Amino acid sequence: NTEYFWRVRARFAESGEAYRSQWSDVWSFRTAVAGPGAIRLRSPSDGATNVPRENIVFTWTRVSGADQYEMVLSDSTGAEVASVSQPGTSSVLTQTLGYDSAYTWQVSAIANGSVINQSAVATFRTTAQPTPPPDVPDTIIEFPAPAPTPSWVWVVIALAAILIIVVIVLIFRTRRA
Repeated sequence: NTEYFWRVRARFAESGEAYRSQWSDVWSFRTAVAGPGAIRLRSPSDGATNVPRENIVFTWTRVSGADQYEMVLSDSTGAEVASVSQPGTSSVLTQTLGYDSAYTWQVSAIANGSVINQSAVATFRTTAQPTPPPDVPDTIIEFPAPAPTPSWVWVVIALAAILIIVVIVLIFRTRRA
């Protein structure tokens, strides 16, 4: 990731005559970034599955000397789905991707309008379409009407009430005497 400048001038003519021409215009080139300084894609990681279909956050490492990054997202056929050019090292994709679909993405580091480094291509797969819950028919449970209280129960209750009243009357009468 180093920029070099160069220029040329002629030293010998085709006739063998020795002279020095004027210098040419200055040209430059930049060596590629390699090793620890190269772009590494962080998220979604290469081979990731079940990536959400919306608001995907893409992140990558910074490259020294880069003033812009271009992220390209492509579908499994190679067609470009989205492209973002920005100075930062992260981007949020706001569009919705397809269910259970494979995508690739790559980032290029740019300095002064020229690509100085390019990441490897990473792939990921979006989440599968959720299965809808099964249709459950409405269940109506009809409970039977409660059975009426049998008449013998009312007779027992009445006899018990009479017996209690008789006991209370006897208690009060025996206390007075």
